[in-house]
Amino acid sequence: MDSFFDSAIRHWEDGRILLREERYDNAVCLFGLSVECALKNMLDLVYAGQIDLKQAYSHNIEQAFDDLYLLLANLLEMPLFDSAFGLKFSQYNFQGVLLQDHPERRYFETGTYGFRDAVDCEKTAASLVKELIMMHIDGYN
Repeated sequence: MDSFFDSAIRHWEDGRILLREERYDNAVCLFGLSVECALKNMLDLVYAGQIDLKQAYSHNIEQAFDDLYLLLANLLEMPLFDSAFGLKFSQYNFQGVLLQDHPERRYFETGTYGFRDAVDCEKTAASLVKELIMMHIDGYN
């Protein structure tokens, strides 16, 4: 069985190791995968296994983000998330490197991304992973 929760955390941790080792291209790729899995985990909470998220979204982070954002905009139908999460989620920066060329970037030449790119991606991935962990502690996962 797929565990988007475990995958999100694992990719984030691996990305942090690669960032520390100055392997920025691989770190960016793994932070993107972490965000992808985090969003799919949150969508799975909404859809409760009724759709195949891997098939529905493939690696499309932007579509997963947009769909979750629209679902959170109508919190009356979303008892799984508290209203504070909707506000926090609207603050995430899913622009730039994080969405661009995901997942094709895993085939790019070394040196495509630098330290700043990797740090920016890590910040977004870290915030989503922390939300996942809090949701898990609250019994949602």
